[in-house]
Amino acid sequence: MTEYLGCYEGAPWMFSVSIMEFVNEKVAREPIYVMEGFAPADGRAAWRAEQPADPPPPPPS
Repeated sequence: MTEYLGCYEGAPWMFSVSIMEFVNEKVAREPIYVMEGFAPADGRAAWRAEQPADPPPPPPS
């Protein structure tokens, strides 16, 4: 599983997750899910950090 942050042709930054399935040490499938960022649900407030772990991404180019 890998996480990405990407921007294409000046569009807003998008978050994505790739989940690789291996068969015989080769990638058999790699679905990639892309989504906009969102605030955590109120029920997750106990795990929410005061400050983001990462700096904000640069503006789209």
